[in-house]
Amino acid sequence: MKIKANSKVFGVILFIGFIITTICMQLSHGDIFAEIFFYDTLDTGMDFFHSIEYTRGRAPYEVWNTLYPPLANCIFYFLFHMIPKSVSEQWADTFESGIGARGTSIDLRVSQTPMFLFICYIIISVMLIWIIVNNYYENKKTSYIMCFGIIFNYGMLYAYERGNIVIYSFICSMMFVFFQNSKNKYMREIALMSLAFAAGLKIYPAFLGFLLLYNKEYKRAIRTVIYGIIMFIVPFFAFQEKLSGLPIFFNTLFKFQNITELSYNGFSFDKIFNTIIIPFQLIWKKELDVELIITVGQKLNIVSALVLLGCGFILKKIGKKLWHVVWLWLYFQIKRYI
Repeated sequence: MKIKANSKVFGVILFIGFIITTICMQLSHGDIFAEIFFYDTLDTGMDFFHSIEYTRGRAPYEVWNTLYPPLANCIFYFLFHMIPKSVSEQWADTFESGIGARGTSIDLRVSQTPMFLFICYIIISVMLIWIIVNNYYENKKTSYIMCFGIIFNYGMLYAYERGNIVIYSFICSMMFVFFQNSKNKYMREIALMSLAFAAGLKIYPAFLGFLLLYNKEYKRAIRTVIYGIIMFIVPFFAFQEKLSGLPIFFNTLFKFQNITELSYNGFSFDKIFNTIIIPFQLIWKKELDVELIITVGQKLNIVSALVLLGCGFILKKIGKKLWHVVWLWLYFQIKRYI
């Protein structure tokens, strides 16, 4: 009964938000899109289209310094082979040239095949969400509300606009959360593999593995780690760099983690911190040592995360444990690129 009541409240909030957003879009004639989504209106689907571009030549780390783990790049390399050579041979050879090509005749978005693949990429993700949610919730009304909420929430819409692989990482994470305690032993094992696959695509879902530790399911946790290592290491061999791409990948990752930007957009820790600091700078008309504040804040952030991690071992309810893992995940997420 509580789930049904909560789902109704959730549904009402979603509906109100949907109406407000629709009105704002009408009043702004669509200009609001550039405010709530990525500012570069010519670069929609960037994470999808450029990631395909980066796998050409099978050297995504050495040539392009891509931030995606190898499993994600394997998916985009698979898609790359569906694009005619007459199209891919015209693509840019450097990151800067690729960005500069947007809106031109060699932009992937103006070619039929890449755009069709992007449409399928989105449709398949929506279908998977619908199937998973409908198989988890017995009450159809609840499943419909949850599907609508998952597909049309801001985070998911932003991921769709970017074409980011986080969409599928989220779907795999959802598979783990929903079916990790299934009565079917095969579904339980698929749930573990799904978590490993999710972490192979975006790394951070690995934090969900703490749920297994909280429940003292150490054998399952070990199997999940093994699956994760396989899904992270083996895909490197699909590319020319092989294991030499591993240090390049981590160097690029840490390089981006250490970059801090003043921006109102984004939900990474440094961006949230900057958003809080900027109004004070405007009020006091004095520049603050943002880097120092962020550095101190990040240290406190890690301490808070460790406290949350410890609390998870003493909680009883699964829902509360999950919330702790999610918050732990967010606390450690210094950059939203990972």
